[in-house]
Amino acid sequence: MLNLIKIAITGSIATGKSSALKVFEKFDSYTLSADKIVHKLLKEDQILKKNITDLLGEEVIEQNELNRKKIAKKVFICPEKLKSLENLIHPKVLDYIEKTYEKISRDKKYKLFVVEMPLIYEMQKENFFDIILVISAKEKIAKERYKESDFEIRKNLQMSLNQKEKKATYIIENNSTIKSLENKVYKFITTL
Repeated sequence: MLNLIKIAITGSIATGKSSALKVFEKFDSYTLSADKIVHKLLKEDQILKKNITDLLGEEVIEQNELNRKKIAKKVFICPEKLKSLENLIHPKVLDYIEKTYEKISRDKKYKLFVVEMPLIYEMQKENFFDIILVISAKEKIAKERYKESDFEIRKNLQMSLNQKEKKATYIIENNSTIKSLENKVYKFITTL
């Protein structure tokens, strides 16, 4: 069986994790986004949908679907509800990632298995990966990139960027242009 190199991309809010993931897509990599997995689960997993409405109330449903903004509004003001929500969602995300890895490793088509995973340390999943790549940016720049008003709330719900950098295998600074980030990610890929 081909041993895929498992890479997790993490960082703080609006540091460029998704942009870095897009670069990997061009280079013999199978890519996943934990956020996109969550979106898929919220749409398709009826048991999860019921558990979330039991936890947060029917008002998080809009047009028969879970409304992520309404969910966020409820859990960001109540740490206990956030923790309960994470306990519902995180195991399903991890299961999805692990099953996808097993399938992709059997296919033997890719060299790299790359997952954008903002909460990797909070989910205690860092040991699953061979490399933890932190995409870092100055807070002022990240704040300028982020368009929503809840930047501070979301940032403070995550492990600090400084802590993530200390645990990282590799750090890429992203304080400039997309092209600069692409070049740095490409340079990183060529070292593997």
